Amino acid sequence: MRPMTIVRRLNRVASVYRDTGVGGISSRLLRRIRSFAGRDDPQHARWLQQKQAADAAFDAANGTQTGGIQEIFDLNVVGENARHGLSHIASDPDEFSRMMTQLDLDLSTVTFIDLGSGKGRALMLATAFPFRRIVGVEFARELHETAEANFRALATGASSNAGRVELVCGDAATYALPIEPLIIYLFNPFGSAVVRRVAENAIASWRGAPRPVCILYMNPLHLTDFIEAGWQLRDHRFGYAHLVPAQG
Repeated sequence: MRPMTIVRRLNRVASVYRDTGVGGISSRLLRRIRSFAGRDDPQHARWLQQKQAADAAFDAANGTQTGGIQEIFDLNVVGENARHGLSHIASDPDEFSRMMTQLDLDLSTVTFIDLGSGKGRALMLATAFPFRRIVGVEFARELHETAEANFRALATGASSNAGRVELVCGDAATYALPIEPLIIYLFNPFGSAVVRRVAENAIASWRGAPRPVCILYMNPLHLTDFIEAGWQLRDHRFGYAHLVPAQG
């Protein structure tokens, strides 16, 4: 194991401790021990099996490589927030589509931004909807490059929509949001420290130029960071939170 990997793992442990305390660290460690011993939690094992099947089906249909669970410790990361990054896990196609169809928005006027876009699956799924533009921001260079390769490999029918897609290799904590109507999407990509900065940057952007902006936060473990930064919860169901700026 490389020295940098060890340092990043230790830094990640410190971040988890700040976010969740001793209980959070103990829970993660116990899960890893059980998995290593072949005694994974049944619910987690079922989820993992379903995820592997969904990953395989999506990539087989599109000629891409978006699946798997990948730690970021060995990857080349842009910016100073490697210790706050979580494992790469691609969005579930069915969950993503259900979330989008429940939105009461004219998507043709909106730019979709995925912060922590990984290998690009959510961006690919977004091309099925009439977004004005689609932007992915990923701080791990290898994941960013895989996303680029995936868009090159997309089948003709999907790639015809790829002209709306922009892939950015950068840190979500410092990314300057465009001044246009936005859906900001996160699939639990990083810990509380970066979530807080994203929440604060996004509300500052909205206050500086009021416009339609909403957050779609899948697996919203750090929802409080958004609420305390000035966002209000419009909906919280099916595993995601839908937030809009608090009015006053």
